[in-house]
Amino acid sequence: EVVGGLVTTVLDRLAGLEVELGELQESRKVRVQDWSKYIDDPVGWARDVLGFEPWSRQVDIMRSVAANPLTVCRGANGTGKDAVAFGPVALHHVFVRGGMVVAIAPTKRQAEEIGMQELARWWRKGGLPGELFRSALRVNGDRGVLAFTSNEVSRLTGYHHPRLLVILTECQGLEPYVWDAALACAIGAEDRVLAIGNPLINSGVFYKVSRSDDWCSIRMPASEHPNVVEDRDVIPGGISRAGIDRLKKTWGANSPIVRARVEAEFPDQGQEALFRRSWLEEAARKWEEKTFERARTQATPILSVDPARYGPDNTALCVRRGPVIDRIVTWHGKSTMETVGRIEEEAAKEGVTARWERMGRTVRGRGMILVDEVGLGAGIVDRLREKGYHTRGYNGGQFTGHSDRDRFLNERAMSHFRLRDLLEDGKVALPPDEALFDELLAVNWFPTSGDRVQMEQKSKLKDRLGKSPDRGDCVVQAFSDIWRRNQLWVGHYIG
Repeated sequence: EVVGGLVTTVLDRLAGLEVELGELQESRKVRVQDWSKYIDDPVGWARDVLGFEPWSRQVDIMRSVAANPLTVCRGANGTGKDAVAFGPVALHHVFVRGGMVVAIAPTKRQAEEIGMQELARWWRKGGLPGELFRSALRVNGDRGVLAFTSNEVSRLTGYHHPRLLVILTECQGLEPYVWDAALACAIGAEDRVLAIGNPLINSGVFYKVSRSDDWCSIRMPASEHPNVVEDRDVIPGGISRAGIDRLKKTWGANSPIVRARVEAEFPDQGQEALFRRSWLEEAARKWEEKTFERARTQATPILSVDPARYGPDNTALCVRRGPVIDRIVTWHGKSTMETVGRIEEEAAKEGVTARWERMGRTVRGRGMILVDEVGLGAGIVDRLREKGYHTRGYNGGQFTGHSDRDRFLNERAMSHFRLRDLLEDGKVALPPDEALFDELLAVNWFPTSGDRVQMEQKSKLKDRLGKSPDRGDCVVQAFSDIWRRNQLWVGHYIG
């Protein structure tokens, strides 16, 4: 229905659009000049009129849009994709080719605060005429620029324009129907589609069109950007060698996100292993050599429990003191209340106590118990709290108050990466448990289309392992109180 409506929606006149253009920001009544000599020279027009000095890959994009109906660009971070698309490409199409531009982004921030802000900057710099709104540029009523989010696309109904340019920005996050709509609109000889984004996932429409012979495909790697080549600030705000180093340190030099955001390449695989055996073996060596013994003896004991009931899955409990996992125990085939009793037994061994009354005052117990509260774990949490233990529920599908929501899809992804960072930095000691190592080494992660970390579904992990990763889950959960890499925790063992 949306696609069918858009075939007839190709924007007859901007003046009558029933969309919110936003408050008028600026109006400039300047005569539109005759720039017809630049019709096939967008690069010359950008330099002469806008003062835009493109680097080589931006030149490729400008020339491709002028010559080809379909152009797709996969680019690294900070390489100027939006600058060239919303600057010289869009403005050349409006003022030289006399066309209409429709820009579609996944979010309002990307459409208005990034895309339209870039357009406004170069529109002002070129001294171009028109009325500038928050989400539109109107020129003589029959041409201009409109910025929409993907969920607003269906509001474009009943309009037509003979020269339409559709810009799909952050296209890795756009729904398939948006791509269908863009291609359904761009059917005229003078129509164009430009898709730009980060190649985060090796599937979906963005991936397919980037490999299609029907599209002119352009790659913008960070290594070719002038700032990186010359190791100086040639283009202010562009990517730098220092920025690349930070991305590699944050995500790992060979991670899919670095491959996408630095090399501008789709990952070879959609996901990669989160942990490395060398990290686990180093953590085991530290455990055997008691490297963190002082921190361990000073830390408050924490019990982490990944509960199961009847069936093949085990309940796993590990004891953490500071940076050290002291031990891991498992059992199965017990009821919820029997599991509570077993947790109390293990707590007594470690000096984890419930609150008690002394001289008419309630004294808080020692230590803490972390329990996966999803499913049957909720009853265990309630019962332990009722008994007076300091108990915290863990829900991997949700977020805590200290979440990094821009980087991670949920608490499960964030907790796994906390442990990954600690292991990579050599700040954790684990018992030499091959069953634990097998479970951790099987864990895969991948970036979502919104550039957040997501863990592989647990059901797929169980199928590959042939069992539930009970030990690995309880160890990951045990470190979930540590907020970020290199940030101090209560135990004061992370420097």
